[in-house]
Amino acid sequence: MKKAFRWLITLMCMACICIVGSTITVANTRNVKDALDNGEVKMMPTVDFVQPYMFAHDENNNLFDYETYFNDLTELGYEAIIIQFTRSEEYDGSSSVFYKTKLDDTEEGRNEFVGKVNTLADSTNYSYIMDELVAACETYDFEYYIGLSVEEYSWWALTCYYDEAYMNHCAETDAFMIKELYDKYHNKTNFVGWYFAYELFSNPIGWENLWANNINTVIAKINEVEANDPVKRPLMLSPFRQIILGNVTNEYRMWKNFFEKVNFRSGDIFCPQDSIGKLPNDDISFKKIYNYLDAMKKAIDEQNKGIKYWVNCELFITPDESAHLYVSDAVRVERQIKNASRVAEKLVTFSASHYLLEQGTVDTLENRNAFRNGYKQILAAYLN
Repeated sequence: MKKAFRWLITLMCMACICIVGSTITVANTRNVKDALDNGEVKMMPTVDFVQPYMFAHDENNNLFDYETYFNDLTELGYEAIIIQFTRSEEYDGSSSVFYKTKLDDTEEGRNEFVGKVNTLADSTNYSYIMDELVAACETYDFEYYIGLSVEEYSWWALTCYYDEAYMNHCAETDAFMIKELYDKYHNKTNFVGWYFAYELFSNPIGWENLWANNINTVIAKINEVEANDPVKRPLMLSPFRQIILGNVTNEYRMWKNFFEKVNFRSGDIFCPQDSIGKLPNDDISFKKIYNYLDAMKKAIDEQNKGIKYWVNCELFITPDESAHLYVSDAVRVERQIKNASRVAEKLVTFSASHYLLEQGTVDTLENRNAFRNGYKQILAAYLN
């Protein structure tokens, strides 16, 4: 997932660490040695992320074939996908919507924010993709979670977290989309949930309070549109960890506060990224991540709200100073799966669609195939 400007976020967060109390105590984590050294793979990932633009077929893009894509995912044990977003505002200010929307036909007040929707050249108008992708999911019997809106440039500019009006705009845009998307797809058998597309992250600053307000607006809208629907679709979130902060006690405090403020319903899904893709492949890194995942599980369990706890395993690494993403290797990922399966109810990956499939988008075909072959060996061992 995109993590632009994270170093800037980190510096801001570190500047605030000194004001965060250290008196909060997290219950002792489970036996980390058993989790890392003696734990066996208890489950394999069955859900993967995909960005809808991967299915574009115009003069600029012709990446993924639906049949090949779903057959490959099936071979690797996947049963569901998370469509990461259905509207994306890019860093250049342009905006793409991946379904036929009325966002740009709404009242003048909304156009201040969404007037750029569908203003890209015709060659990059992606409004046809969701209908095709949903139909393919139904054909190949894949469950899917529909993501909402994300505004990359504004979100990672950071100042938006202090702008209540802007944060309200984000929530209102999501709420508008929920109604449209529900009307279009609620009668589809395999539409099983919603995904909050903005990436939240651990921080000691208190941004979780505004985030909670946003998510409560989203949940209220889902409750409204599904009021008479016998199917109740959970909302999923997948935040990442600010690794350099390294303070599990403060992270526990932050997420505990977040869970208290959000009106989660029984069945909603908290699915943190394991955030290990940019860490060294050593015992210290895995222990830090295990402690972090374990602390969040404790914070969830204390709420007794029925929130499901999944973990999103990263399939990439950054082995050099360039921060360029490469495919991971099967040995490392097996260890991640062991780590996460000690605490998670289900495992997700980010993302087979990029790093594991032959028609993936990252690194070389040779490296993707090597990773894929190793991954299939893990899967075969698990199934046997």
